[in-house]
Amino acid sequence: MKSRINRWYRNLQEIEFSLEGQPAPDEIRRRVRELDRNERVVQGLSLPIAYANPLYTLRGHIALLRDELREAAAGRVGKADWAGSRPVGDGPDGWLERARRTRREARQAADPLARKTLLEVADRYERLAGQAQSNRQGNPVERAPAD
Repeated sequence: MKSRINRWYRNLQEIEFSLEGQPAPDEIRRRVRELDRNERVVQGLSLPIAYANPLYTLRGHIALLRDELREAAAGRVGKADWAGSRPVGDGPDGWLERARRTRREARQAADPLARKTLLEVADRYERLAGQAQSNRQGNPVERAPAD
């Protein structure tokens, strides 16, 4: 089950990475369509109740990414959010930047469940930053075996 959720996170990560350079409007529209397809599939997923929390977190991340795409399409994203000054990558700084952005979105969320979900995503990004830092220092974090 975790592998199904992780597969969707990989898809979201690919879309997010495509936003690191200032994408052309056609690229943004293509990524919105791709996100829409992903969202429809995720909404139709039937998982055991034990996986409800990761599924809601995934849905929150989809909402966050949709907001980033809207900002990019409207041209409201500042240069600091793009690769020109500080790219968001897989390293500790990239994960911390994602956490910062997600917390900002959570503060703006009107829906309490969405706010809670986004804060959980931010917490997970911070944990990933810690793991990336540990890996960088030569102390790899042990991972649970995959499903």
